[in-house]
Amino acid sequence: MRRSNHKRKQNSRWPLAIGLLFFLAFVFLSFVIFKVLTLDKFVYVNKTEVGDAEIIITDSRNDKIIKYLIPAETELVSTRGYGKYKLESLWILSQKDVIKGGLVAETITKNYALPIYLWKDGNDTNLTLFQRIKAFTLKRKTVKYDSEFKSFKLANSIIINFVEDEFTQITPKIEIEDLTGEQNLIEKISKIIEITGGKIYSNSKGYNKDLDCEISSKKAETSKIFIKLFNCRSKIDISISTDVKIILGAKFAERF
Repeated sequence: MRRSNHKRKQNSRWPLAIGLLFFLAFVFLSFVIFKVLTLDKFVYVNKTEVGDAEIIITDSRNDKIIKYLIPAETELVSTRGYGKYKLESLWILSQKDVIKGGLVAETITKNYALPIYLWKDGNDTNLTLFQRIKAFTLKRKTVKYDSEFKSFKLANSIIINFVEDEFTQITPKIEIEDLTGEQNLIEKISKIIEITGGKIYSNSKGYNKDLDCEISSKKAETSKIFIKLFNCRSKIDISISTDVKIILGAKFAERF
């Protein structure tokens, strides 16, 4: 009799356990869907089968994408001191570099002044899990390229798509302290920052051979795009006169 009661108790626990598993699965799935649907706009460079680079702007909230194409035979001046490479060869080189596809993203930023730090090379990527899910779901859509980059000078109708969403509401004031010793680097960096929607309010020059780069900001949210783009150390400093202060040293110039 006792064994029979024990079996009935065990059997009664199974529906509860199964119900709990279904509930947890539902909560997890709801969380993932919410995170994917509320993603901020993100931009990444994707390698095609023939070595082209697709620049893909993903507007998660409006569920649409914009695509641009850089042909594989395009010759670019690489970052990290590698010199000139055709894009298809740069993808191959990036697989041997410590930052992998980040080398291609950096190089596109350097040559076109477009703020891109996310990349995808087959299964290798620095996209977050939620960004990967969104990219996968939108991949099923047939989207033609809005433009093919045949020149390093891009139309304003293209550039406007790279403005940070939050910078369309409030334009951050940016100060740059250029300690690289390079002649024209500050102009290149300023152009990249302005394409994000930032405004250069002041700059100064000097030289520091041991410094890479440092970014100070009053709010972490304002500086995150620049930290990721330029791979800089960061800190919060409410005493600065602008919203963001960027200090670039000679070591930054060496890798840019």
